[in-house]
Amino acid sequence: KNVTDWSRLEAEGFRLMPPGLQRKMLILNCQNIISSHSDYEFGGFDPKYYSEFMTWRFSFVPHGISKDDVSHWLGRRCFDLFFTTSPQEYESIVSDDTPYAYTNREVKLTGFPRQDKLLELSLASCQTTPDVILIMPTWRGSLVDDRFSSMTKIQQIDHLCESKYFRYWREFVQSSRLLDLASKYKKRVIFMAHPNCVNYIEAFNIPTYISIATKANTRMLPLINDSLLLVTDYTSVAFEMANLRRLVLYYQFDKIEFYSGAHNWREGYFDYVRDGFGPISHTCDELLSNIEKYLESDNHIDETYLRRMIRAMPDRNGEVCRNVFEIISTAANLERPI
Repeated sequence: KNVTDWSRLEAEGFRLMPPGLQRKMLILNCQNIISSHSDYEFGGFDPKYYSEFMTWRFSFVPHGISKDDVSHWLGRRCFDLFFTTSPQEYESIVSDDTPYAYTNREVKLTGFPRQDKLLELSLASCQTTPDVILIMPTWRGSLVDDRFSSMTKIQQIDHLCESKYFRYWREFVQSSRLLDLASKYKKRVIFMAHPNCVNYIEAFNIPTYISIATKANTRMLPLINDSLLLVTDYTSVAFEMANLRRLVLYYQFDKIEFYSGAHNWREGYFDYVRDGFGPISHTCDELLSNIEKYLESDNHIDETYLRRMIRAMPDRNGEVCRNVFEIISTAANLERPI
């Protein structure tokens, strides 16, 4: 109840079951577990002791699209159902000779339930032009190690400020050209801080005209709906923008290092040059030029990028929640696979 979303959840009638014996008993007697956490397939119990009670079906509804190869992370987890969003994502998992162990028996192509809400927000605000330039960097796990944790806060900030990651993003947010563009075209600029960097946000030295958003103080879907343009490096939130047919500008100054293995990411089916929802920039000047070009064009999106958005996110019918529910309900009446 101490999370920032609790007041909203409580008003919606959310039935929270706190940790304790009653929750354990409910899990051990449930028919379905539906979770965005793949490691919850065993309900938090050790199969060595509880396997005979684990008669539920586990439905995995990921919180983000699997554009990268995450087969090493998922391993051979026992999903009864695995929901996907993009046709290419689906094929990258179920096709022959993929690194995944799942088939079309478990994997379903439905979209993410949150897309229904995003569509609802978009339709409700159709008379309003989105005006936010949303900056949303991902994180670099290699920036924090055992040595880092033993530093003082000042030493940590100094260490981060020297990294390529912070230097490139700092150059961008501090650019006077970005300020001029936002002022000229009357756009709000919002920096969405990754949860892992919230404690080190000062290392970006973000100007006061840029609003800082965090998971704790922001409703993500309304923010996406208000966004005209997303500036990111690798976040899968780009697919939410594609769903709204909004441009994404990729700032990829460290792609080789990012996919080198140091950040626990492996390149998957999604190729940013071939499949991306907007142009790729490798320098700050290049990124700013792409922003200026887009704003000068009165927010015109090239047909190439529109086709990619439609191919990646083709269905926007507001029926995702219903489809996911019906698939789970139908599967509950079938014999559980061994």
